[in-house]
Amino acid sequence: MKTTPKYRQIINDICQKIESGELRPGSRLPTEKELSDMYKVSRIVAVNALSRLAAEGKITRKSGRGSFVAYPPEPPAGAKRNIAFVLPRVLTPYSAYLAQATIAEARKRGLVCSLYYSENDLATEEDIIGFLSDGQTAGILIYPCSLGAYNRRLISLSEASFPLVLVDHDLPGLGIPCVQTDNKMAARLAVSYLADLGHTKIALCSHNSSYTISLTDRISGFLGAMADRNIMVNPALIITEMRRPEEMQRLRDIVRRRLATAYICLNAYTWNLLRGELSAAGQSCPGDVSVIAVDRSGLLGNPAEEPTHIHQDAEGIAAHAVRILCERMEGKPASECESLAIAPTLVEGFSTAPLV
Repeated sequence: MKTTPKYRQIINDICQKIESGELRPGSRLPTEKELSDMYKVSRIVAVNALSRLAAEGKITRKSGRGSFVAYPPEPPAGAKRNIAFVLPRVLTPYSAYLAQATIAEARKRGLVCSLYYSENDLATEEDIIGFLSDGQTAGILIYPCSLGAYNRRLISLSEASFPLVLVDHDLPGLGIPCVQTDNKMAARLAVSYLADLGHTKIALCSHNSSYTISLTDRISGFLGAMADRNIMVNPALIITEMRRPEEMQRLRDIVRRRLATAYICLNAYTWNLLRGELSAAGQSCPGDVSVIAVDRSGLLGNPAEEPTHIHQDAEGIAAHAVRILCERMEGKPASECESLAIAPTLVEGFSTAPLV
């Protein structure tokens, strides 16, 4: 008999309590640590469950305050129009914030936004796009799969001038407007900050390159910033496939031999993997090394536990993406719609310190 995954058990239990009235709108939920203790799971599993609930609009998450049962949305004035937001998956707080912000922005404009998840599977993404092109959906926001291939149905809709906007990942050559983080700037901010602290032996880490333009831009930004600061790049300190056992072993060797004094993690998942390796090697952060994550760490309940990180403006991205989609729905040609790279900011946390 197939067992229910722990994250789904947490989701089901919370939904049941909301439906039964045991948890009412505005009620505070257990913290991630409390959930991990209650269900005997890792904190990442608890984060995943709460992130999915937030993305579905069941709860709201407030940095430094916790998670709360969401109030029912008030119907917007005027006629509603249906749009959709297709995402690969909800694994990080950033993805959840982006989904939440998009729903809120759509509501302001009298739109009803439904969420769909492709689980980063191209065939599933194509099926979702096909389902949404049946005439009941006025426009689609899509956070594309990161698999290096283009969605054929997406191409067909683009050629038919259907209102589309890409979010977070661009697909060059399709002519679809895209709103994303300025990923080159994100990496440059991280390098500049570490260089100002005296670090020159800087490692770059990613779990999965997966052909994404955003990752390519982050690597390009890293290399450019290192050159600007006259810091020599050591190719041995660049790891872009931590999902592979041999690359994880290479990271362990770097950590064990203390070849780097600072690390830049290109997403939150990579940050969590690196932190585990540092702990296993008996090294502390920032006592032994400094680390910057290009994303939130997932420890949303306590700001003091967040690493120094690059904050991506989910609300700004959502606002511009929905605005451009509305322009497309009103008949503005895609060729006249702007693509935007939204500037990120660096937020200081516990994980960085001057090189001694």
